Amino acid sequence: MAGESQTPGGGDRPTERFSEPRPTERFADPRATERFGGAPAPARGDAAPVPGLLMADEVVDGRYRVLDGPIGESSGEAEVYRCADLVGDETVALKLYHEKSAPKESVLQSLLSMRHPDVVALRGHGVWHGRTYEVMDHCAGGSLADHMPFGEAALKGMLREIVRGLQYLHNGGIVHRDIKPSNLFFRDAECRDMVIGDFGVSSMLEPGERVRKTTSAGFFTLDYAAPELIDGKQVGPKTDYYSLGITLLHLLAGRSPFAGMDRNAVLGAHFRGRVPRPENLSPDFARLVNGLLRVRPEARWGHRQVAAWLRGEPVLTDDGLPDRDEVETGRRIPYRSRPEITTPAEMARRTKDFDVCRDLLRGFVSQWVMLFDIRLGREVAALEEEFADNIELGAFKLKYLLDPTLPLEIGDLRLANMAEAVEALARPSVPCREDFVKALQSGCLEIWVAAMGGDRAARALAKRIAELRERVKDPELGLFALLHTLDPARPMAFGPVRLKTPEEIPAALNAGPNLYSRAVGCLFGGWFAEWLRAAFPHREADIAFLEKLAETYTRSDAETAVFALRCHFDPATPLRCGAVLAATPEELAAAIARSPASMEEGARLLSRGMIRLWLTGTGRLTDTAALDEVLADPVASWQRKMEAVLRLLNPDIGGPVVLADADALDAGLLTTEDTKVLELMFFNGGRGHLSGTITLDSESSGFVMGEKPIEGDSVTVKIYLSGQGLEPGSRQEARVVAVTNGGRLEIPLQFTVGRPGWRILGRSVAVGALVGGALGVFRLTLGAMNPAQNRGMMPWPWTLDAADLLPYWGYVPAALLLVLAAGGAAYYAVNVWDMNREDFND
Repeated sequence: MAGESQTPGGGDRPTERFSEPRPTERFADPRATERFGGAPAPARGDAAPVPGLLMADEVVDGRYRVLDGPIGESSGEAEVYRCADLVGDETVALKLYHEKSAPKESVLQSLLSMRHPDVVALRGHGVWHGRTYEVMDHCAGGSLADHMPFGEAALKGMLREIVRGLQYLHNGGIVHRDIKPSNLFFRDAECRDMVIGDFGVSSMLEPGERVRKTTSAGFFTLDYAAPELIDGKQVGPKTDYYSLGITLLHLLAGRSPFAGMDRNAVLGAHFRGRVPRPENLSPDFARLVNGLLRVRPEARWGHRQVAAWLRGEPVLTDDGLPDRDEVETGRRIPYRSRPEITTPAEMARRTKDFDVCRDLLRGFVSQWVMLFDIRLGREVAALEEEFADNIELGAFKLKYLLDPTLPLEIGDLRLANMAEAVEALARPSVPCREDFVKALQSGCLEIWVAAMGGDRAARALAKRIAELRERVKDPELGLFALLHTLDPARPMAFGPVRLKTPEEIPAALNAGPNLYSRAVGCLFGGWFAEWLRAAFPHREADIAFLEKLAETYTRSDAETAVFALRCHFDPATPLRCGAVLAATPEELAAAIARSPASMEEGARLLSRGMIRLWLTGTGRLTDTAALDEVLADPVASWQRKMEAVLRLLNPDIGGPVVLADADALDAGLLTTEDTKVLELMFFNGGRGHLSGTITLDSESSGFVMGEKPIEGDSVTVKIYLSGQGLEPGSRQEARVVAVTNGGRLEIPLQFTVGRPGWRILGRSVAVGALVGGALGVFRLTLGAMNPAQNRGMMPWPWTLDAADLLPYWGYVPAALLLVLAAGGAAYYAVNVWDMNREDFND
């Protein structure tokens, strides 16, 4: 219980408010607390009482050897010694009471059963030489008084342990009644573990009691005593919290807040609520101290309020209303427009009884309020200026500025707190719906929320409601967002499902046939985004994702948008390709590559963006550069892109291989007047979809071929060869090149250019012979039909003698030339016609 080191100045150090040294700050009233009976307990030993202090090495009750002491402050009822437990072989603190001070056995038994990490434990008790003693934990770090002053941050950390310890004691029916720096200890020498000790003047509460009438108010320390304790009235848990408030001020400054004040001044400060505060208190810490030092226990902070303050939550009174500092007007002054109104709180309740808007515009209200409280009056004056253009809203804010505890009136509803507003909004049919919408859109709701809480959390909540009002124009969505802003822990109603987190959305989509269309409405209507903004405001990335989805897609693309939603909030979402649900990129690649039909399905998924959404939205693909490069190709077909994506999904999956039906083509000899057509077929010798282009690579003009695409099926290309204009005897070469997703293939072509002389002559003779034969047949026909005419013609050569043929030999060369010319012309005309027909067919 006591620390190893003594308080500064020893056991009889002077207090801060009295010049004379005093052994204790407690009053010397001989009345005992309820822990002590009127007569001492019977002695267990037979020896005569030993008056005075214990000496070093003296053994108490045959077990506890005194090491040093007294240590710490003298309480006026007992001294504390550091002792060695000869049985337990450890150091303990022994408190030896004066002869006429004896704790009640029932109280000691209650303390013996209490064990808590933030409370000094009572290990045992007894009577030695007629004096009662208690054995407690020894606190090696001393009391907090030995280490003052502390900063606000350090005290906030200690406050958690103090509050836990007090709550344990109060739940056990014990009111400490003497919380002060010298009764708060560090259990360890490193001063990390803080505990509450010294229960010498504690009161016991019976089970079910919240306060108890004290008959022993004389034992207390004046500086830390609550007004009800000084006045001898009922004490309860709030009594300890008042002492805690004084203790915090003492620990902050390193001295009592009443330093230099006499006893009457200290009493007056307690009863009037005028305990001096340091000027450098932060607003947050000042609110804590103000709450703890309220005069009336009903308004004073206790465990519930301090715990909420430590958590940074809104502080509520014991009745569930928002906690605010008490406003002390000090007097009553009739208001000019309504003399029955004599206080600001009365004006807040009766703003409808006079023309408050007119008086605000004229400045009458702020002038009157300043007569009570200058700070409050200035706030009203600022209100009059701020709301000059919207004075009705200003009048509404005035009500809650003057009395923040007023309920919010919405239609027939009177909402006293946030919970009642949430309850009304959560009903299937919101009561006074139009009034709720009006209160939200006019700004009244945010004013009420800020006034009701009165702290940073309430102001932050009001700001969020104002942002909601500016952002959401749809009334239904606005009320929905308001409900979840006021109650962020409330699950979102999603059909029959209640969503606690957005990660539950994908599973909820499978809960019913109508939930898909509901999800579409929630996504594009902004309901999902508003829910996250209200319930999970720290998830900015998820909120931005939902808003981008609604902007990027339309309801016609709802399937893709909902799939993106699934992938984002459930990275384990599989992708369906036909009848297969693929859970990994390798599984997806195998599902797509299994057949031509599945390849078409994969290309469809790719074109709709489903594959990219799945890979990126679920985190299966983090580096999208290669994928985006494939998808951005403006020329490639989706089938070709699909093949490229398959390689990215599974580099070992294999793919198409381009092959041709010939390794090389040789057209032989072409004269300068010859042409020829060659055909070459390309096809896929592997798996998947073959795509690419087939071109001719040649510097010779003897080869002609148009660029040919290859897309899936085999392709046959025609190459036109011509020797026209080429050097006779030259060798012409070219390559047909297929550049595809199945590789590159080159097929060489060649032909030799020949001279056309003998071939032309031969063709002419052959054609001339045919023409001559045709003419001979024609003559025979005429001779048979008209013999007379036939006699006028030249006889057949074989019918004449050599002498007779001499006149006709001159016609032979001419006839021969004529036949050759006619035959050559006919040949070339037929050849040109054939080439034109082939070009037309191609």
